Amino acid sequence: MTDIYAVNIMSAEVKCISPDASAATAAEIMYEHGIGSVLIVDSNRNATGIVTESDIMAAIANGIDPRNSTVDKAGTDSVITANPSTDLDQIAEQMAEYEVKKIPIVEDDSNKPVGIVTTTDLAEYFPCRTVDAG
Repeated sequence: MTDIYAVNIMSAEVKCISPDASAATAAEIMYEHGIGSVLIVDSNRNATGIVTESDIMAAIANGIDPRNSTVDKAGTDSVITANPSTDLDQIAEQMAEYEVKKIPIVEDDSNKPVGIVTTTDLAEYFPCRTVDAG
């Protein structure tokens, strides 16, 4: 695949939350906007983590009350990111390597989020391919 980059398919509206917000607040944001994740950002709006609906469900399954737990505890603090000029093949490889379904897109010169690419986005843009088993 050529000439298709993160900027071409990313969702530009990224919902963000501070690390000290409750996991319940993150769940409410996801529900209200029909999304599966919220980026955790610091006071300078730099991406520091991500909390997904799976993270919230895992917390609940482990007996953690999302109203009394912060997103920095429920989410992941080692977020895998790409920049707007990252090609889709590379994003797909990152998702497979790190076993993630969402890659936040950050500005080239900072860690400020400008979008997000999900497995759903990739599925819509990757054509069917034949893999050479040779």
